[in-house]
Amino acid sequence: MVLTPFRSAGAAIILLATGAFIICTGSACTPQAWELRMLEWFSAQRSPALDALFATVTWLGSLWLLLPLGLVLVASQVAAGHRARAVRFAAAFGGAVALGYVVKSLVARARPSGLEPLVAMPGDFSFPSGHAMQITAFTLAAILTLAPPTQRGRWFAVALIAIVLVGASRLYLQVHFPSDVLAGIAAAAVWVFGYAPENRGRHA
Repeated sequence: MVLTPFRSAGAAIILLATGAFIICTGSACTPQAWELRMLEWFSAQRSPALDALFATVTWLGSLWLLLPLGLVLVASQVAAGHRARAVRFAAAFGGAVALGYVVKSLVARARPSGLEPLVAMPGDFSFPSGHAMQITAFTLAAILTLAPPTQRGRWFAVALIAIVLVGASRLYLQVHFPSDVLAGIAAAAVWVFGYAPENRGRHA
């Protein structure tokens, strides 16, 4: 069954709501044992080289990078006469970003505090991971909007690498719990696959 925008939005919201229900008991969103063990494992892998790698890689999921790139992409599509593509990309990427921040404020899960983070702890809440949602939404939306169908396979592989690296960076840096990252990736993917694909038989 092909996801429509309405269905994908509903599915993404249900997915995040289910995740929040699982991790939160009453007003507390305490991490589960497996999440703490995973953060401890990442902490044990620290080295100067990995510190530098993940502190750099994590910026691939930052809005400071992705928002300007997204605006350039939208402007270039409009200038080329592909307004429908621009709208699909904006709805897929921008909608996922907005959804993530709304859910953050509603769930209000505190950031990890058991281990020392390697970067300044962000001031917003933890669930879902904004970086994970943003890199997932941006890469998948760009592929489904711009890449010819015959070339999407290779670009999906590149996107997967970027998504995994950004997600791992949030754990290595100790600024997110694993469930934050997993929920962000899954919700963004579900959202994008309803908004970005061409709904007609040809490209706009």
